[in-house]
Amino acid sequence: MPVDIGGWKIVTTHGDPVVVTIPRGTGIPAKGFYVVTHTTQWLDNTDEQIILRDAVGFEVNSTPAKSDPFNDARTWQRVPDGASNWVFAMGTRMAANVPESRTPVLVMIAVPPVAFILLKGRRKTTQA
Repeated sequence: MPVDIGGWKIVTTHGDPVVVTIPRGTGIPAKGFYVVTHTTQWLDNTDEQIILRDAVGFEVNSTPAKSDPFNDARTWQRVPDGASNWVFAMGTRMAANVPESRTPVLVMIAVPPVAFILLKGRRKTTQA
């Protein structure tokens, strides 16, 4: 069953904050992805942080404030998925950059003038 992310918000915190609302009815299937695009610059290369909020405004996940000194195809990624350790490495769109996660994952990608936020679906777990 997909994770319902309709009405969730992605918020930037540096410079002029940008809020992107995910359309109602949007879901991420297990092991799937949802890519948010924005056609103008909305991520800064210095001290940028992104916050993921659910439909009622609760903070689900966030990145630490990070900087991109190279302005290239590298992204900030958690290693392993969901851990507190962040590394700056080459990114891949619509594919996992790190091992699979059981929690929502937020990956920051800045490629001016278009920026992407990649949300990875969590794996549904069951108890016997």
